[in-house]
Amino acid sequence: MRSAGSDNRPLRHLLRATLAAAVLALCACDGPLPPADYGDPTLPTAPDEANGIHVQVLAPGALHPIPSAEVEVRLRAFTDDGAPLLVHAEDHPQRLATPAGDPAGEEFALALPLVHGTNRLRLRVREAHGTRSRTVEVRVRYDGDLPGVRPIGLGLDEDCGLARPRATVRETAVCLAAEASTRSGASPHVRVAGAASGPVEAREVAPGRFVAQVTLAEESDAVLTLSATDETGRSAEATLRVRHTRMPPGIRIDDPAVDVVLDDASVRLAGRAEAAGAIRNITVRRGSRAVAMFEGQEDFDLHVPLQPGTNLLTVVAVDDAGNEATETRRVFRDRPITLRGGGRVDGPVMLDLDREALGALVPEEEQRRITLVELELRPLVREALRAIRDPAATGIDPDELGPAERNLRRLLAMDLDTADLAGTRLENLLTVAEGIGLPAPRVLAELLDLSPLEPIADLDIVTDVTLERLVGAHPEVRIERGEALLAISLHDALRDLGPLAERLGPAGEHPGIVDGPVRADLFEPGFRMRVRARSRLERFEGVDVSMGRKDYSQRRPDGPLAEVDFLDPDAFDVIGLVDEPTADMRLRILEAPVFFVAGTGRRENPVPDRPGFFRGGSSVWDEPPWVLEGLIAETAYRIFSHRFAGQGWQRTLRYDAGAIRDAAVLDWDRGWLTIETAGGVGQPPPPGYVWEFLTEVFQVRLHDGGIPEGEAHVAFTLRGVHVGIDADTLVERLRTPLQEQADQLLEAILGTEPLYPDTTDFHFVPAGIDGSPPSLRRLPDAGGFYRDEALSVPATGVERSSDPRRVRAVEGEALHFRARNGEPWTVLVLAVSDDEVSVRVFPAGGMP
Repeated sequence: MRSAGSDNRPLRHLLRATLAAAVLALCACDGPLPPADYGDPTLPTAPDEANGIHVQVLAPGALHPIPSAEVEVRLRAFTDDGAPLLVHAEDHPQRLATPAGDPAGEEFALALPLVHGTNRLRLRVREAHGTRSRTVEVRVRYDGDLPGVRPIGLGLDEDCGLARPRATVRETAVCLAAEASTRSGASPHVRVAGAASGPVEAREVAPGRFVAQVTLAEESDAVLTLSATDETGRSAEATLRVRHTRMPPGIRIDDPAVDVVLDDASVRLAGRAEAAGAIRNITVRRGSRAVAMFEGQEDFDLHVPLQPGTNLLTVVAVDDAGNEATETRRVFRDRPITLRGGGRVDGPVMLDLDREALGALVPEEEQRRITLVELELRPLVREALRAIRDPAATGIDPDELGPAERNLRRLLAMDLDTADLAGTRLENLLTVAEGIGLPAPRVLAELLDLSPLEPIADLDIVTDVTLERLVGAHPEVRIERGEALLAISLHDALRDLGPLAERLGPAGEHPGIVDGPVRADLFEPGFRMRVRARSRLERFEGVDVSMGRKDYSQRRPDGPLAEVDFLDPDAFDVIGLVDEPTADMRLRILEAPVFFVAGTGRRENPVPDRPGFFRGGSSVWDEPPWVLEGLIAETAYRIFSHRFAGQGWQRTLRYDAGAIRDAAVLDWDRGWLTIETAGGVGQPPPPGYVWEFLTEVFQVRLHDGGIPEGEAHVAFTLRGVHVGIDADTLVERLRTPLQEQADQLLEAILGTEPLYPDTTDFHFVPAGIDGSPPSLRRLPDAGGFYRDEALSVPATGVERSSDPRRVRAVEGEALHFRARNGEPWTVLVLAVSDDEVSVRVFPAGGMP
């Protein structure tokens, strides 16, 4: 390569394995170029380490033509701690066998079928009984005489649009997808045998892609043989072993082996899932919320945080066929609970309002006017884009994504080394790169000033564009100082942000941001609004055993409440807000119904604030700002329009090919790309703006898998987004409307019914009430205490008290009772004084 103003000094000679006699002379203006920072991943090198696993590719060696229609891939894999490993081809559902004669068990090999051209074989190496894994890619080029044929995978729809590699299925009628090729480029004849339905002819649905509908026998194994025959009668075969099963996976939880009671803040959950085929994923849930997901492995081992009380831990295993199984453990977190004071108070008393009472007191119209917080949407949008690019790292099941979402995920993660230019104008750049003897990723890297392995889409710039053009254009979103803000009202909060589904839906011409319901957990179950009032209210501290925590029991004796002052900072407070509340919602972006071709005019759509810069002549710039293609085009413009600012936004790359000087000249001028070649080197694309060319690439790849134009809408679910509401903000917003309704509040507090449903199973009555000693008391309709676990021997009442449900609290004594949910429980008194008692509560005889 020579840059503008080159001194023409020779740099190096590059010997290509596939062209034994070809030598390319390369020159540059700045002296010798450093070695390329991307290597051929098929070169056998010293073992490299990733995620604790060392891998060395033993064969094949450097990228070179393979004469046979299949290749034996051999590699060496090991860990420092000697953990046994398994290896399988991600695009071929078979494990690699350990060759005989390898006592260390570190070498793996498997013969894999090939098609003509470059085959990218991805191998997954993982622990046999652990969680570590990594991926290795081997590239092999096949140009032999025999046809090439290899299975892609199995699907359920007619055209195998969602086909994926797997060895087990749960449906008998499946679609087998395969790739097949001939050396001449003509379409081969492809036939499938071995199914219960008999031999079938495959049909070509796209160049080189064939599908066949086959029927499998129930609960049996089948070897499907694919044969490809070319126009001369030569043929080749490849096989795929498939098992039909509806048998769910087996799950074994080793730790804890049974339901347990403990006082730790977390519990180790470890075990294994096994199935007839591979395990697709294992999800661990606490209650209804997923806490971890393990992809493509049988073992799981993690520590799960525990909440006070009963924690239902569920392990869900899904095998490669889609069969699902669950196994549960119930873990009760036990801890000492201290109950203090209580009784009748003729002075200031803290009164509590639950969530329902708060909603009833503040009119709905006022709820809508009270803004609790203005949510900054940048973290939400960035997390959504990050989740699409790497769903497994954010707890999203990749199988929940549709074809368009999966394509968008690949685009967000795409780098120059993985960029597929087929079907676009930039495809011709490949012929230029081939003509000058350089890998296309290297030419693109030098042209775009990017590392070959650096993602093309800068996530921060994608976030900026999405905020400005999609989110910020919605009427419900306010832009201030460059930030997109969404007001969260009391009405939204009391309904778990559910109204946002309508607020952020379609509005005018805007198609909306949210698709489906919105849900947030803002309030804990024990949410209370605490008010200091002058009353004679009876209040006692008690225990809700199902939650394993302290709660309050309140009753109103005779006598009125004097006053409530919500404006007094010392008299009004709120407890039970989630410390870091989160929201779940499904966001969507719609695409336009047409394909936008890159423009040919250089001075079209000038950029107002950048003299001399133009966006280009594509009609994509005329679309509404929220259209997906417009987001892509604007992102590409912002990424690449600032390239080479230190050189006046200009750069010229010159390449020689052997004796041909300036065989290819690439000229960059404020993003306008012109490529000229000499000596018949390649077929360069026409001049145009790079960002419009890249928009074409992204559009084509977005529709991979046969998605029709105009239907590649993307929608993705975002879970656990922080919403930014804190207790102080809530309290200040509520003071005035509640003060204006003080009389209504007094009526609610002084009613004959309890202020809120009493969730306690018992409460503490200090000494002095009715002249009696400190005691524990059950609610009137809850039954009494017992001396035995069988609940057959009632505990007697307390002296000088007529309440039979009160029992004296004695240190070291255990009392038994039936909780409000009907399950037997035990309370153990640890320590007691006249105005305080410390207790432990746990299920009688083990877990409830």
